[in-house]
Amino acid sequence: MNTNDIILSAEDAEVISNLVGAGGLPSLSGTAGEALADSIEAARVVPADELPPTVVALNSRVRYREPSGTIREIVLVLPEAADVSTGRVSVLSPVGRALLGRSVGTDCHVALPGGGTLVIRIDEVVASETV
Repeated sequence: MNTNDIILSAEDAEVISNLVGAGGLPSLSGTAGEALADSIEAARVVPADELPPTVVALNSRVRYREPSGTIREIVLVLPEAADVSTGRVSVLSPVGRALLGRSVGTDCHVALPGGGTLVIRIDEVVASETV
């Protein structure tokens, strides 16, 4: 498996497609929404029980490394469950969009709001949580 491939469970693909199609989401304005839609379209969609445990999915607890060496741990969640103060990051955020469907070892390019890109590396997908 190429670590740059995007793999989604059928469940996650449906939920996220519905979010993108819902419209009216300020975080999906302009090219960000288009980029997420393109990622979903390009993804390999598999049944949930066939999703490798090393792939970031909704409700995954993920450890990633920033270029400075800082290690962060987040849980990737739907927008309504997001709470940055507790490490719950929306799948619609720049970091969330970059991590979704990617595998351990992947260098993810995060589009920064002010322009530019931050490259983060997925170190570990710790577990999947129920939210």
